[in-house]
Amino acid sequence: MTDQQRISARQKLAPLPLLGLLLFFLYAEQVAQAVGAGLSLCARVIVPSLFPFMVLSEGLQGYEIPFGRIVSGKWFEKIFRVNRQGVLPLLLGLLCGFPLGAKAVCDGYKRGAYTKAEAEHLAGFVNNTGPAFVVAGIGAGMRRSVSDGLLLYGIQVVCALLVGALFRPGRPCARRERVGAPAPALPFVRCVWEGALHTLYVCAFVVFFGVLCSLAALACRNEWVTAMLAGFLEIGNAAARLSLLAEAHPHLSFVLTAGAVSFAGLSVHLQSALFFAEAGLPLRRYLFMKCVCACFAMGLAWGLWRFCA
Repeated sequence: MTDQQRISARQKLAPLPLLGLLLFFLYAEQVAQAVGAGLSLCARVIVPSLFPFMVLSEGLQGYEIPFGRIVSGKWFEKIFRVNRQGVLPLLLGLLCGFPLGAKAVCDGYKRGAYTKAEAEHLAGFVNNTGPAFVVAGIGAGMRRSVSDGLLLYGIQVVCALLVGALFRPGRPCARRERVGAPAPALPFVRCVWEGALHTLYVCAFVVFFGVLCSLAALACRNEWVTAMLAGFLEIGNAAARLSLLAEAHPHLSFVLTAGAVSFAGLSVHLQSALFFAEAGLPLRRYLFMKCVCACFAMGLAWGLWRFCA
């Protein structure tokens, strides 16, 4: 796309902010309530489940801990055809949650740890919803069932690894034991500062997309359609809405929640887009793999529910 085409596209989208501003004025009370609910969600779930891991992530990447060697990353290279240094983004994405997986991949790519093809592929299956949010937030907090949370998290992990293995690059990974430009060690204060900034960045998206979900609910009175739309926009609001529908339709609620957890929502992808843009990586492959992962998760959730019922 040329610069002229980009300018033309932006001009066509110019009325959207004005329309949004008008809607915010017309539904000021609902917007205020949605902001309050979003801030409450951040205080109860997002910050406790994300901020400590953000700080830890900054430290792990800053001090260049060679996880690929520690856990013998040969299996990683054979299965996913990505350099063994990708073990760290995988662990951060599975244990700490989004957007740490995407951030770790982009940071590694900027240091020369992966080729562009490896980085694009790696980002597609390591940027996941963290266990603290899925098990504690969605399972125990929203669905009142820790077992549901554990099962949802397990489904996501299995599907993410399956997508990573199925859509791996055609050629084996390039062997690079040392990266070209190692990042300087980060002092503790710097780690806390960076962790706090990125946590606030995530919370801002959660609150704003909570407002969008609230306005969508006003436009559409069908609870299931609203819940699925929320699943496309933001995982926290989607899980909360689907949990309210679990009593009447537990099977469908569980399947859609599994898909929402694996897809993670447009909010998460826009959070990750900042890191992709800084690293010069496109989003196409990443979004494709997340969509496939969501489809796999819904299929697996449906099968498990039918088998266990």
